Amino acid sequence: MHVLVAPGRFDTRPDDVPAALAGQRPVGSGGPTVRPGSDPWPALTAHEAVAAITAGWRAAAPGDALVPLPLSDGGPGLVDAVRAARGGDLLSVTTTDAHGAVVPGAVVVVTEPSGSRTAYVDGALALGAAEPGSTPAGGTSSAGLGTLVAAALDTGAGRVVVGLGGRRTVAHDGGAGLLAALGAAPGTAAGGLDAAAGLTAADLGALVDLRTALAGRDLVALHAHDLPLLGLGGVSADLAEAGRTDAAGAQEVER
Repeated sequence: MHVLVAPGRFDTRPDDVPAALAGQRPVGSGGPTVRPGSDPWPALTAHEAVAAITAGWRAAAPGDALVPLPLSDGGPGLVDAVRAARGGDLLSVTTTDAHGAVVPGAVVVVTEPSGSRTAYVDGALALGAAEPGSTPAGGTSSAGLGTLVAAALDTGAGRVVVGLGGRRTVAHDGGAGLLAALGAAPGTAAGGLDAAAGLTAADLGALVDLRTALAGRDLVALHAHDLPLLGLGGVSADLAEAGRTDAAGAQEVER
C-alpha cells in the first residue's frame, strides 16, 4: 500500500498532553520532549511530525510505501516546508518581533515552471514574541513582518506569499507597522497601535506610491484562521482566548 504522510506542525497546549506521555519524546522523531506546563513553539515541526508518523507506521506495516510531505498552514516552519517540497534559494533576513526584539527571519524564492518566481515569507517570529504577554497589545508591532516583505519584494519575485504565523501571532496593530516598514506610513506607526492611533489619511499619502510599485505583483496572505479584525470573534478576542492579553486589554485595543 502507498501512503502519503502529509502532516503540518503540531502545537500542543499543556492540557492536551496525557499524563502518561509527559516527559516522553514522540516515537522515532528525535523531537522536543513534551512537558506539562510548557508552551512549546511548536511542539513538533512538520518535519518532526513526518518522522514520528513514518517511524510508527513502518514499525507496524513495514511493507507499505510511505511518501513523506511536510505541510504548512502559514505558521512557523513555512519556509522549511516549501524548501523540502520545492527547493528554492534561501535568504536570511534579520528583523524584529512584535515587541521589537531582534530575531532571525527567512525568505525562500522558488522558480516556477513558467520561469516566474515566487517568494515565501515566514512571518511567525516577526509577528510573535518570546514573552507573548509581557507587552500590552497596543504596543505590539508588525514592522518586523514589513522588513521581511520588503526583502521578498527586493528579490524581484512577481508573487509573494506571506505566512502570518498562525495563532501564535502577538502583533496586533492593524498592519500599521508593516506599512511603516514598507515606507507607506510614518515611522511612528512602527510603535504599535497606540502610536499609530493618531494617524490620518494625510499621513498615508505614500500608500499610493506603494500600490503603484506593487502593480502587476501578487501579495498572498497564508493563514489557517479566517478571523475578522474586530468583534467578539475577532483578532482581539482571539488574543485574549490564547492568553496573549486579558479581556480588558482586548477591549481596549478595539476602541
